[in-house]
Amino acid sequence: FLQYYNNFGFTKKTGINLPGEVSGRLVYKYPLEKTTTAFGQGSTETAIQIIQAASAIANNGKMMKPQVIDKIVNHDTGEIIKDVKPEVVSSPISAETAKEVRDILETVVTNKEKGTGTRYQIEGYSVAGKTGTASIPDPKGGYLTGQEDYIFSFLGMAPKDDPKLIVYVAVQQPEIDHYSMGSIPVSMVFNPVMKNSFQYLNIQPSQQEKASTSKL
Repeated sequence: FLQYYNNFGFTKKTGINLPGEVSGRLVYKYPLEKTTTAFGQGSTETAIQIIQAASAIANNGKMMKPQVIDKIVNHDTGEIIKDVKPEVVSSPISAETAKEVRDILETVVTNKEKGTGTRYQIEGYSVAGKTGTASIPDPKGGYLTGQEDYIFSFLGMAPKDDPKLIVYVAVQQPEIDHYSMGSIPVSMVFNPVMKNSFQYLNIQPSQQEKASTSKL
C-alpha cells in the first residue's frame, strides 16, 4: 500500500508551474495510522495531487504531470515562444487495470441502488468518478459532528472509455439539512463545468439516437 501511495505521487509535490505548492502529509508510522490512511483519514493530499493520480486511471496507466500553460505564442508574428510537451511522471498501473478501474468507477454514477454519485450523470456522456465525504477536525479535539460539517467532493472523468477531462470539486460545510445531501452543491458545480467543457472541446455525445432511414 505504501509503495502505491508513493507511486501515485502522494508523498511529494507535483511540480506544477504555480507558486506556493505544498505537499500532502503522510501519517504512516503506527498500526492505527496505517489503518486510517487506508480509508482516507489522517493523511492529507492536495487537490492537484489527487488529479495527477487520477490521470493514471484516465490515461491508461500513465500518470501525467499537471501543466497550466499549453503554449505561449507571439501575438504579432504567431511564433511559438514556448511549447509545453506532455510529461509522463510514472506508470503506477497497467492499461488493463486502468480500464477496469474506470469501469468500476462508472458504476458509482450509474448504479441507482448502490452508486453514491448518481447526481453526476450527464445526458449523452459516460462519467466515471468517486465521491468523497471528509470529516473536519474540531479544534477542541475529535471531529465536528454537525450534519453539514464535512468536506463533500467528487472527482469525475469523461468520456469513460477515453477520458479527455478530469474535474475535481470540493465544497466545505455547505448549508444542508443532512449529510446525505452533500452531493447537491457539489453537482451544481461539477455538472455544468463538465457539460460546458464538452461543448467547448467539441466532444460529441456518445449516446445518440440513431436516425431512422427508409428506402426510396
